[in-house]
Amino acid sequence: MVKMAMTLILGLLGLVLMHAYRVFVWKPRRLRSTLRRQGVEGPPPSHLLLGNIPDIKKIKTDEARRAQESRKGGDLSHAWPSVLFAHLQKWRTQYGPIFMYSAGHIQHLSISDVEMVKELSTCTSLGLGKPSYLTKHRGALHGRGIISSSGSSWAYQRKIIAPELYLDKVKLDRQIQSTILEVVKAQTQASHEKDLLQAILKGANNEGLPSNISAEQFIVDNCKNMYFAGYETTATTASWCLMLLAAHPHWQARVRAEVLEIFGCGVLDSDKLQGMKTIVYPLPCSVFTVRGVLEDIEFKGLLIPQGSNIQILIHIPHQLPEIWGTDAAKFQPERFAQGISGACKSVHAYMPFGLGPRTCPGQHFALVELKVILSLILAKFSFLLSPSYHHSPAFKLVVEPGDGVILHMRKV
Repeated sequence: MVKMAMTLILGLLGLVLMHAYRVFVWKPRRLRSTLRRQGVEGPPPSHLLLGNIPDIKKIKTDEARRAQESRKGGDLSHAWPSVLFAHLQKWRTQYGPIFMYSAGHIQHLSISDVEMVKELSTCTSLGLGKPSYLTKHRGALHGRGIISSSGSSWAYQRKIIAPELYLDKVKLDRQIQSTILEVVKAQTQASHEKDLLQAILKGANNEGLPSNISAEQFIVDNCKNMYFAGYETTATTASWCLMLLAAHPHWQARVRAEVLEIFGCGVLDSDKLQGMKTIVYPLPCSVFTVRGVLEDIEFKGLLIPQGSNIQILIHIPHQLPEIWGTDAAKFQPERFAQGISGACKSVHAYMPFGLGPRTCPGQHFALVELKVILSLILAKFSFLLSPSYHHSPAFKLVVEPGDGVILHMRKV
């Protein structure tokens, strides 16, 4: 019996080791080899299990230290991607606008070539989808994270948690789902207007809905997305807008004049909001657009193997001098006077809400929210940055003011 048990244990251990080798060694090497044969390069993994994660930490630490030493008082630099994502900036300079790197066993293909970004963003192929590391892991107990269209997706801090915390989580999920469905039921009975909720309900009745997602789950997940993701991004964008208007009083006065001209002392309404021309192009606080390669797929002559993860850092195309000019990193809203096409050489370089069929469904809703918030504040207050304000963009799921935005406000 002991011999049999030992044989079984050794057999299981062998299977575990084989699986680990396949996940952490064989598969990543195969993906990198396929891309390297086509001329795509990148930093070699410095750790067997962690890939380039140690390199990322070192580069970011060194750049943060350098930026801290060279920072001047009151500096409102807009070139923050070079600090928060110093590794991507460095590798782009070294290997070009298309390069690969490893985050553990996850293989990223980083793309900032504008034409390739256009192709990827407008692609409707089912060969691209949600990366496996962002999907729900059945049977796994994961920690804090974000909400996705396929349920609970624990993306940026994946940790195993205690069973009792998991049972807290399960109960809360059920309560949230029940509350959302009650609100949906009440809303549909009270109104038949064509609004965002009606669009979600129509989508839930679509025969093209994936077989693994019920209509009820589709409704709940989309409502979660609109509330959680929409609230966070719009609130953060509003904070950055207030900071910029406080730092540039002439633009604050210009926007205020437009608000008072359009609304006066009247009530805000959707028709009047459409007449606002100054607050049109938002500041994106989301950072990455990520696509999982579900089957081998080709873009502009590059065959991207199944299992890769395509990563677009939104702010790199937004600040490319060859697209926007030498003043790309400066705050110059007047560049948009003739629309996006007049502001840059390629309209596909500007994508605060994504592009093509995967454009954020909450785009118009978010813009209305933003216009309402800023209009109500500007109509009643003027404001300046407090001397205690410390400009410190931080990446915490979205790019937000690390130390908050502190304003001195007075009634107008």
